[in-house]
Amino acid sequence: MSRLIPCAVLLFALGAAAAAAQSIDMAEAQAQEEFRWGVRAYHNGFFGDAILSLERSLASKPQRVLTRLWLGNALYRAGFVDAALREWAFVLEREPGQGELRSRVQNLNYRRGLGLELEAPGPFVVAHQIDAARPEIYPLTRPATIHIRSDGSAYVASFASGEIVHLSVNARTLRVLKAGVRRYERPFDCLEVTDPVTGQRSLFVSEYGGNRIIRVGPEGQELSRFGAPGSGPGMLLGPQYLAADERGYLYVSDWGNRRVSKFDLAGNFILSMGDNRTLGTPSGVAVVGTRIYVSDHSRGRIVVFDDSGNYLESFGEERLSAPEGTVVVGGDSLLVADRNRILEYRLSTATWDTLGDLSSEAGRLTHLAMSPNRELYAVDFDKNRIYILSRMSDLYSNLSVRIERIDSTRFPEITVELSAETRQGSPLVGLEARNFILTEGLEPAELKPVVAQRLVRTNTDPAPLEAVLVVEKSIPMRGFEGELAEAAEYLYRELGQRRELQVISAGQQPRVVAPFGATRLEVSRAVREPEWSPRWNPDRAIRLAATELVPRVHRKAVVYAAASGTFADDAFAGHSLMEVADYLKNNAVGFYVVYFGQELAPELAFLCAETGGEAFAYHAPAGLDPLVAALRSRVTSLYSLRYSSRADARFGLNYIQVRAEVVLHRKSGRAAAGYFAPLSD
Repeated sequence: MSRLIPCAVLLFALGAAAAAAQSIDMAEAQAQEEFRWGVRAYHNGFFGDAILSLERSLASKPQRVLTRLWLGNALYRAGFVDAALREWAFVLEREPGQGELRSRVQNLNYRRGLGLELEAPGPFVVAHQIDAARPEIYPLTRPATIHIRSDGSAYVASFASGEIVHLSVNARTLRVLKAGVRRYERPFDCLEVTDPVTGQRSLFVSEYGGNRIIRVGPEGQELSRFGAPGSGPGMLLGPQYLAADERGYLYVSDWGNRRVSKFDLAGNFILSMGDNRTLGTPSGVAVVGTRIYVSDHSRGRIVVFDDSGNYLESFGEERLSAPEGTVVVGGDSLLVADRNRILEYRLSTATWDTLGDLSSEAGRLTHLAMSPNRELYAVDFDKNRIYILSRMSDLYSNLSVRIERIDSTRFPEITVELSAETRQGSPLVGLEARNFILTEGLEPAELKPVVAQRLVRTNTDPAPLEAVLVVEKSIPMRGFEGELAEAAEYLYRELGQRRELQVISAGQQPRVVAPFGATRLEVSRAVREPEWSPRWNPDRAIRLAATELVPRVHRKAVVYAAASGTFADDAFAGHSLMEVADYLKNNAVGFYVVYFGQELAPELAFLCAETGGEAFAYHAPAGLDPLVAALRSRVTSLYSLRYSSRADARFGLNYIQVRAEVVLHRKSGRAAAGYFAPLSD
């Protein structure tokens, strides 16, 4: 960063100070100047420079609390979390009223300690409800089922009004789907499914009154329909709940025929499962692997079939009364709507638990769904409501909010990039402009709402992915040179159309061998460079990759190409494994691994787990397709907002404070930061 100061600005500052006092506190002036450069370096992603400037500022004025706060911020983003916590402890000792910082430290200690492992889950309680009787809510007449999308929005089948209503995370109606000029005939369920072969995404709607399934395209247009009234193969009488497996098959609970029918996504009938001996009245359907779980409403139990239609077992008679909708969460939990209760069945331990009892509020719960924001949605068919429930422990704890970067280069236009997460560290998805409150001012007591606030980027927008390929230059990796070149070319073809792929050599002296903007040929040559060494440095190479990505504004990922399953004892001697993990995680950089050998090094598995990444075997049957799919679907916690500042920048010398608050239903979180406008004369 250039540190040249326009002479006019410097003379103005000195002249103003001389007019106000007979003597100038040069130590204060020096401290303020270094502080300003430290804040600017931080917002530009140069955390090493920020740390140096802030430490120089403290050398002149060691007791400045604001400088200590920012030094902690810079250390945190650089991956030195323990050092950051020490600086923040200094701040809180002298200014205990800094609620945003105290909340941040508490959340950080909770995640780094045993809080996540030791916390008792606790019951779910109603945090919010979507009541069709309220005038601002779209009239959901007899809502039957709900399905939450990956972006936090939801599809609701409105049985009586014949519509599929698409709701935002704030229950705002995004669109209403109908069957062309007419309404659907008593739609009971809707399910969004991605074809595993073509990648095409479709919405399937079960028409209880029409005795058929309708396949709907992304714009709401009808693509096809299948099923007909009757009891023959592939015929339906009152189809209700839908489920799909990973292989591209659709399962429909056929209420009138007392069976579950299986179709492919083109609507071709495959088989039926269940008869009078095994099923009474089938309702909810869920799929785990090759096992199909069916709620038997009249007999109060769950019936299990394999995907070939063979009856396997039944369970739950001692806990269930009239089960309906069921959904799988986390691959091991089966959630069941049972009259006005929500029950959980753990598949691994065969145990039941009551997650929520709405007997004092609900009429008849027909379906439920878990959102990516750790909220449980339950549909009340009789009372025209949708309940949004949260864990008791989440409801009365703060959301985790951080202001990551403030771009003031076009002052008075300001862009704020912030992170919004659950207390456990999961990204909050689907947030809208109404979920954010920004205030600004020169002093905490003078903060005022900003002007023309708008949300310019969400964490579910189709933003470009910028990736760095780190090539392990170990001796074992040399044996995979041909496969490595093929992998690099594949990644370039899939991810580098806009030349957003860089290559770093993880040798004894890690370095960039193909910068962003490199051609396919340059990338291919870079991975073949003969730098193989028995002493490569993964810690320095991964930190270099993260450093290259941090100043960039899109989704970011490191892809590490590995050969061996073990590292030398001093592989992370320069930077500890935890420091590397924190550097990646604290800057929203995902870590992914492609390993060419037989096993994955535990250090690499740890980095994947800490950053939300994954590891993939190059020689697996699916190749690198799952890696590319994971990279493309990566969701971070980052949002960008823009507004027009009304603060007095004083030619770029004033420190302008910003506070952000995120509100979702009955939960909220706050963060504070600040910036300097560019120097001007």
